Amino acid sequence: MLQIKQVRDDYRELFELSIIFLGICAPNNDLQLMKTLINYGNPDISNATVKKMMGHLWYLSDELVGLCLFDQNVSVETKCKVVHAMINNPFQEVRDVLPKIKKHDLEKLRLHDLSNQNTMRVFIEFGVEKFFESDMVNWNDSKSF
Repeated sequence: MLQIKQVRDDYRELFELSIIFLGICAPNNDLQLMKTLINYGNPDISNATVKKMMGHLWYLSDELVGLCLFDQNVSVETKCKVVHAMINNPFQEVRDVLPKIKKHDLEKLRLHDLSNQNTMRVFIEFGVEKFFESDMVNWNDSKSF
């Protein structure tokens, strides 16, 4: 039996393409967009757009929410909370690809609420976790960051 978990090439490619083409801002942007749509002035438009977008929240999955650590628009305080959650919050072994988020929870949802140990595992599998060993203020100096 295989003892070392291998990262599938298609997952690695998805991760790399996500960063290159869709940007590291996707988790934060998606969350902020959903909050804006919920509070949109026209309830018919708000309900229709939120309903449609609820099926497109893959950047809010526990695996990809860690991309927010590279986003210059995310505060250091939020990044610290995301890292804390990555270390301390357990994850479910059996999960769906899309996160299970209810519409009424979106307004209060924060990036660190979505982060867990599975978020850290993604960085480990791709071999880019070394920057976590240094203080956050030094991350930009790390080759793995």
